[in-house]
Amino acid sequence: MKNIISIKDLSIAEIDELLRGAEYMQKIIINPFLMKKMWEMTYPKNPLKPKITLFFAESSTRTRGSFSEAARRLNFDCYEISGAEATSLTKKESLADTTRMFASKNQGADILAIRTNTEGTPRFTAEILDKMNCDTAIINAGDGMNQHPTQALLDLFTISEYFGRKNIPDLTIGFMGDLAYSRVAHSDLLLFRLLGVKKIRLISVPEAKIQAKYKNGFMEIIESEDIKVLSDCDVIIALRVQEERYADPVKRELVKGKFRINSENINLFKKEA
Repeated sequence: MKNIISIKDLSIAEIDELLRGAEYMQKIIINPFLMKKMWEMTYPKNPLKPKITLFFAESSTRTRGSFSEAARRLNFDCYEISGAEATSLTKKESLADTTRMFASKNQGADILAIRTNTEGTPRFTAEILDKMNCDTAIINAGDGMNQHPTQALLDLFTISEYFGRKNIPDLTIGFMGDLAYSRVAHSDLLLFRLLGVKKIRLISVPEAKIQAKYKNGFMEIIESEDIKVLSDCDVIIALRVQEERYADPVKRELVKGKFRINSENINLFKKEA
C-alpha cells in the first residue's frame, strides 16, 4: 500500500493494518521516549526528516488541521499550500507540472496530501508520479463529491474503539443529511460494505439522496425522510449540507437545516448509539 486514494483500492488486511497502526500510535504519541525510539528505528540512517506537502486547493479547516497536527506529532517537516491561487496554476501551469514540482528533488515530498474540488485529481497525480518512478505517496484528502478515504478510516477507528472491530458487521449504521454530495458518506459506505455491514439506514430529502452505486451490496437498506427510522441504529453519522456544491439555491434550501440531532430528538435514538 503506497497511496490512499479510494477505499476501493484497500483490502481488509490493509485496513486492519492501518487500525493496528493507529492503536499503536495512540500509545506512543504521549510518550516522548517511545516516540524517539520509534523514530530511530524507522529512520536509522537518514538524518533528514521525512516531508509531507499539504496541497489544499479547496478550503478546509478540520482535515487540514488534522494533517498538520499529525505531521507535527510524527516529527515530519510539513509544507502547506492553501488555495490554488497560492500556486502557479493561476499562471496557467498545468496540474501535471505542479505535481512534478512537488515531487522533485528540490521539493522532495515523501507524502503529498491533496484536497481539491475536482474529482479524480489525486488518482491523476498518482499516475503521473508512477510514470516518473517517483516514490512520493499520494493521500486523497477529499476530491470533489467523490471520496474522502482518510475520514472514512477515522470514522471506522472511532467506531471500532467503541464497539470493537469484530462487531462492525453486526452494527446497524445510519446516515442523515446531505447524502448526494457527501464524499464522507460515499467513502464510509464503501468501507462498511467491504467490512460486511448488513444494515444501513439513509435519511435525506429526495433532492439529496445518495447514488445507487453506493447502496449496492448491503443486505438491508431503508431510505426515508423520517428521522425516526434511525431509532434502531448503533451508529448515526450526521452530515452537513454541502452548500458550495448546489448550483440551485432553491434545491439547497430544501436540504438546509432539515436534519439535525438536538435535545428535542436525541431521545429517539438508542442510549448506547
